[in-house]
Amino acid sequence: MTKIKITEQRDNGITFFEMKNESLRVKVTNLGCHILSIFTKDREGNEEDVVLSFNDIEDCHHDGSYIGAVVGRVANRIGEAKFQLNGTTYPLIANNGPNHLHGGKEGFNQMLFYFEILKDGIRFFYLSPDMEEGYPGSLYLKVTYRLESCTLKAEYEAVSDQDTLVNITNHSYFNLTGCKEKIYHHQLKMRQIKLHVWMKIVWQMVKLWKLTGLHLILENSMKLEKEFMRNMSS
Repeated sequence: MTKIKITEQRDNGITFFEMKNESLRVKVTNLGCHILSIFTKDREGNEEDVVLSFNDIEDCHHDGSYIGAVVGRVANRIGEAKFQLNGTTYPLIANNGPNHLHGGKEGFNQMLFYFEILKDGIRFFYLSPDMEEGYPGSLYLKVTYRLESCTLKAEYEAVSDQDTLVNITNHSYFNLTGCKEKIYHHQLKMRQIKLHVWMKIVWQMVKLWKLTGLHLILENSMKLEKEFMRNMSS
């Protein structure tokens, strides 16, 4: 059974929530749908918070790390801060060198969402107006967080009244030690590795991965400090 409660409401509309079941205790907010905490138990039964977050959530307006936020309209970079769609070129704000990153100067991570409390989670709503941050079409976005046993499930739904680009994700930073240690001793494993090459610098990195065998290591298991750092400095 999932229990959900509002823990704080500020005058500026920012609202904080806690979702809890037998396995997880999760704190979120309607500002950028930030995930603030994920408390879970380790093998010894000790409860730890395994994600990073801001000391004050409103610091997200001045920080470029996107910690715990929903990012969009388009997660990741759009090269040269422009794209073509249906024969039209759409210029975007360049907020990452010459590129457009995570939806622009004021992406979804900084927006205040409406919300609805569900039986097993929370649903957030946001209407992104036509040409917000340079993207065509009014986009209606729904973000839902649910607790299912020992799983925090994130669902994204988006509908636009015009052809547009949309690619939503969450940008949480995990530390499974509860931030007692750095992540260098975490074990990383990735199955069926597929990379989308979006600019020359990434292609150079992909070639480096193949030359050093890092992509093969990732398909098995690796310590971040020992392998990843060594390969990236080669």
